[in-house]
Amino acid sequence: MVWGLTTPRSWRWFDRCCHDDGAVMITVNGTPHSWREGMTVRDALVEKKYGFPLVIVKIDGKLIPRGAYDETGLPDGCVLEVIHLMSGG
Repeated sequence: MVWGLTTPRSWRWFDRCCHDDGAVMITVNGTPHSWREGMTVRDALVEKKYGFPLVIVKIDGKLIPRGAYDETGLPDGCVLEVIHLMSGG
């Protein structure tokens, strides 16, 4: 195996969710972000200062309904995608 070209699947999970110091992380729009127990979608939106009125949120590819942002917890190591919707002509 050539490291750097192929990485065992178990290592990819570690790269995605853990910081160099071992702290658990999540990924928000491709950027590592610290995670804490009980963190919700709304918490992540506030911490990242996403104040857009129209957003779509996905956790590990699963669409989260807008009304569930306050109750939906973020699992450690998840990938959170926040897509800002724009309208106009």
